[in-house]
Amino acid sequence: MDEFSQKAKKSFKMGLDFLQKKAKETVDKTKLQNQLSKAKEDKQQALITLAERVCVMFDMDTFSPEELKDSVESVREFQQQIVSLEKQIQEVVHGDEHQHREDEHQHTPDEPPQA
Repeated sequence: MDEFSQKAKKSFKMGLDFLQKKAKETVDKTKLQNQLSKAKEDKQQALITLAERVCVMFDMDTFSPEELKDSVESVREFQQQIVSLEKQIQEVVHGDEHQHREDEHQHTPDEPPQA
C-alpha cells in the first residue's frame, strides 16, 4: 500500500509539473503573439506614413530620398521585430513539443512484473 501511495504522489507531482509548464508556455506564447500583432500594426502604420510622405513629396515636386530614410529604417526595424517574434513563437511551440516528447520518454510508467 505504501508503494502505491508513493507512486500516486509521484504521478500527481508529474501531472502538476506538466500543467504548470503548459500554463507558462501558453502565457509566454500569448505574450509573444500580442507583441507580434502590435509590431505588425506598427509596421503597417509606418508604411502608411511613408507612403503619405512620398505622395506629398511627389505632389510638391520635391522628392528627396534622403528625407525618407528615417521612415524606411522604421519599417525595416518593425520587420526585424516581426521576424524575431515569429522565431520566438516557433521556439516556444517547438520547445514545448520537444519537451513533451522528452517527458514521455523519461516518465514511462513502470510495467507490471511478468508472471
